[in-house]
Amino acid sequence: MREDWLVQDLWWTDSPVDRRYFELVLDAGRHAVVFHDRGPDTWLLHP
Repeated sequence: MREDWLVQDLWWTDSPVDRRYFELVLDAGRHAVVFHDRGPDTWLLHP
């Protein structure tokens, strides 16, 4: 893991954002960003 950060936004709406992002260093130095959407408790690969 290279770094992580938290995004909390739109808390005043019906669709708030509460995500923790992780930048990963993969084999051969490639990078990927995944996030945990803490509202519905799902993990996704950021495009």
